[in-house]
Amino acid sequence: MTGYPLDALPLGATAVLLFVGLMLAFGAGRLIVGRTADHDSDDEGFILSAALGLLALLIGFTFSLSLSRYEERRDLVRAEANAIGTATYRAYLMPRKFQETAIRLHLAYAEARLSIAAAGEDSAAIEAAEARADTIGRQIWRNVIAASEDIDSPAVDGTIIQINNDMLDLGTMRHTALSARLPVAVVGAVIVYALVTALLFGYCTGRSRQKHLFVSAIMFLLLTIAITLILDLDRPRTGFITISQMPLEEVIAQLKTVQPKG
Repeated sequence: MTGYPLDALPLGATAVLLFVGLMLAFGAGRLIVGRTADHDSDDEGFILSAALGLLALLIGFTFSLSLSRYEERRDLVRAEANAIGTATYRAYLMPRKFQETAIRLHLAYAEARLSIAAAGEDSAAIEAAEARADTIGRQIWRNVIAASEDIDSPAVDGTIIQINNDMLDLGTMRHTALSARLPVAVVGAVIVYALVTALLFGYCTGRSRQKHLFVSAIMFLLLTIAITLILDLDRPRTGFITISQMPLEEVIAQLKTVQPKG
């Protein structure tokens, strides 16, 4: 499990609790209105419309933020896979005695990077995979430095160093992106605002002869889905919406066929 508070419960359980909370808030609003004096339904309708509008804006903003972070993590997977593949093929520019080591290390590095994603929320497995990737990364860099001493062309030497540096930097960027989550205060504000809006909805419809239970349940179900979707996009390691590791899997398959050249 991660240390992020909103990951304490499975996503499905969180959705159920949120829906139940919205329905209870709605019921509480209807109970409150039954104990108050007559009120102006026009004013209540205006207040409810304003609350729903503000809730929609808040959910839209939070969804946009979580989606942009999801897309960033997805793009970094593709970029890292491309960098690993390019760095491996640039090993052909090295002297032959360094090529085999470079190809072997790049394949091992790609597999270690893939195992980080496969670890899910297992902290021990994540830590072990990251440590292995870091170790291999240092070995790659030592091999690059050793090879650079035997390369006469500064342009070729610079090309090899640059692509390997970019590859390792992308690993760091992916780690940072996985750690970047929506602020708890923002998600908490969305949930609290949704509960208050459900309370207002129950209050504003409380004097109606129709109970509006079915319509209210549908609205709260849609609201639950929207908030759950935000939470799902913000969970980079688990959930219903996950980031495909296909680019890394494809580059690993390609690297297994690469052989040193003279």
